[in-house]
Amino acid sequence: LNHGTYRREAKYIAGDRRCFGEAAAVCMMVATITNLMTMGGPDAYRLAHLEAGIVTQRLYLAATSLNLGCLASQEFYDEDSRNFLGLGKTGWEVLSVVAVGKIGDPAEAQREQKARALGQVGLWNG
Repeated sequence: LNHGTYRREAKYIAGDRRCFGEAAAVCMMVATITNLMTMGGPDAYRLAHLEAGIVTQRLYLAATSLNLGCLASQEFYDEDSRNFLGLGKTGWEVLSVVAVGKIGDPAEAQREQKARALGQVGLWNG
C-alpha cells in the first residue's frame, strides 16, 4: 500500500458515508475466499466472516478504551475496494470495512441517517 491521504477514496468505497472520510483510520478485512472454499470447505466462508467480526469487535473495544468512535460496515463497493487495495482478480475479497476516529455530533449523525433513509444523501438542495 502507498502512504498518503485517501479520505475521498475511503468515503466513496464505504458508500459515501462521511464518517469513513473523516476517520483517523479505515480498516478493511480481507480473505481469500476461493482458497478457503476449495481447501477448507463450505464452512470456511462462514468462519472468515466470523473472524472478521471478531477482529471488528476488538477494534471496537480498543477504540472505546481510547475514547474514540468505531463504525463497521458491510455496505461497500466490492470491485472498487479490491482495486483500491491492488487486489484486482487475485481471489482476495473484502469482507468488512471499519472506521475508527473521534466521536462526532450525535445530532448530525441522526440527521444523516434520516436523510439516507429518505434517499436524500448526495442531493444538492440549492
